[in-house]
Amino acid sequence: AVDPAFTYQITSGSLEAGDVLTGGLTRDLGEDVGEYAISSTLSNGNYAITFVPAIFSITQKEITITADTKTKLYGAVDPAFTYQITSGSLEA
Repeated sequence: AVDPAFTYQITSGSLEAGDVLTGGLTRDLGEDVGEYAISSTLSNGNYAITFVPAIFSITQKEITITADTKTKLYGAVDPAFTYQITSGSLEA
């Protein structure tokens, strides 16, 4: 899935009226399941900014795989065993 928009809150202090922070939040590169650090380029020369880092998590996608029913005649070689993805999908 596409990354959500990264947001932040000022948890100590406040900006003066009309002031804004420039920059934004980004995360470490990667698209596999795991944890990625969120980092900041937020700045304003009028403030000493302390950034409290956070983690962005990519979790496993659920899929359901159903085995195809197979038969064979006695003494014959086993057929190839196959399956279908019946819920969800693999990513490209």
